[in-house]
Formats: sequence, C-alpha cells, structure tokens
Amino acid sequence: MLQPDHLDSYAHLLDREQLDMLIEAGGDDSTSLLDEIFGLFESESREKLEELQNYKAQADYEKLGKAAHALAGSSANIGGRELARQAKQIEDLCKSQNGEEAATLVDSLEITYRDTILALKKLSGKPV
Repeated sequence: MLQPDHLDSYAHLLDREQLDMLIEAGGDDSTSLLDEIFGLFESESREKLEELQNYKAQADYEKLGKAAHALAGSSANIGGRELARQAKQIEDLCKSQNGEEAATLVDSLEITYRDTILALKKLSGKPV
C-alpha cells in the first residue's frame, strides 16, 4: 500500500498527480498493480541506463537521444518527474547536435534513477 505521508519527502522526484492516477486506475487492486508496474519500470529502466552508458562511451549521440527518449516516457508514466525531466534534457541536447554535452549528464541521471527507485520503494512500503 502506498504511504502517502512519505510523498512530500519525494515531491522533487515524483509527480503526485500521476501516482494518484495510477492508484485510481488500479482500483481495489492498486497495490499489486503498482508493485508490478514499479517492478517492470525498475528492470526496464536499468537496462535503458546501461544502453545510455554504452552509447555515451561509443559517442553515438543519435542512439543516446533515442534511449533517453524511451526512459523519459516510461519515467513520466510512473510518476518519476525529475528522472523524466533529466532524460528529456539529454534527448533534446542530442537532437540539437549537442551530444557531447548530453553525455556529461548521464551519470547524474543514474543518481536520479537510484533516488527515484528508492522513493518508489519507500512510498509503496517495500524494503530498501
């Protein structure tokens, strides 16, 4: 069950409206639905972050931008506001031919990812 009293602690990371919408969509079974959604997000976004690191190392800024786009969308869908914002920033920099600058942001994106996963786990009452 989501611990709404913890939500204010993570307001800079999470989008309360999006989380409320997910809870409402899950109805009586919102806890197990959110557990499933958050679990899928965690594993898929971890893979996307690995791709981002690989594309950064290869200086493949087109693929870096596409991977950042995918991460931005999935982050926004689960209420990861700050993660989505940072991924979108990387995507936009890649689109505007500033891939080297975008690559410098990947490490801080990973920190925000870890913080977001921690916040989602705490919010859902999971051990961290």
